[in-house]
Amino acid sequence: ILERVIDLRLTRATPRWRWPAILRAGITFRGTSTLDPTHADARMPEGVEGDPPLTITRTHVVAEREAIEVVAGTFDAWRVAYEERQAIGTHGETGTGTMWVAEDIGLVKAVAENSRGVTQTIELIRFGDE
Repeated sequence: ILERVIDLRLTRATPRWRWPAILRAGITFRGTSTLDPTHADARMPEGVEGDPPLTITRTHVVAEREAIEVVAGTFDAWRVAYEERQAIGTHGETGTGTMWVAEDIGLVKAVAENSRGVTQTIELIRFGDE
């Protein structure tokens, strides 16, 4: 969803990472996605020529379930930590993050920080017929 909002489009160069159908503590999964950034409101790193794709490789580790409180309410969600590398051509950076994913709802909250110290938080603000 986030990729669509900032107009990053998945390419067919790599399959998108797949989440397990059932989450449980201790599961680790990894994958790579390749996105076309040409329509996104972003600048290419200095020295990058042409329109190379954005490649994101992540390793996810599922931790325990916990109550997470966000604007939309309190949810029982799996805490999923991840490490990632984002790269355009040979230029890239690493980052870490934590996501909380509730069954039958999806992403409730996500907090990420890249190697430059930039932090991003996404939080569910409404759910249901409210």
